[in-house]
Amino acid sequence: IQGLKIYPNPVSNSLIIKNQYEPIQVRLIDSLGKIYLSASGTDILLNMNNLKEGLYHLEIRKGNKIYWRKIIKLGE
Repeated sequence: IQGLKIYPNPVSNSLIIKNQYEPIQVRLIDSLGKIYLSASGTDILLNMNNLKEGLYHLEIRKGNKIYWRKIIKLGE
């Protein structure tokens, strides 16, 4: 997605999502489909401190399109 930045990945504490062109909606989902976090905007900060380490999927909705990114949560 042009103008989209997601960092750091792997993440320990907070995941930063920035989209410079328009607001987006995001949801952080595990491999079983459970939604842990959701937010919307152009500058998004997801606090992942309380999540278990492992692989998550970030669903990004921009207009009528859906994109996916893998996010790795590290232990403390």
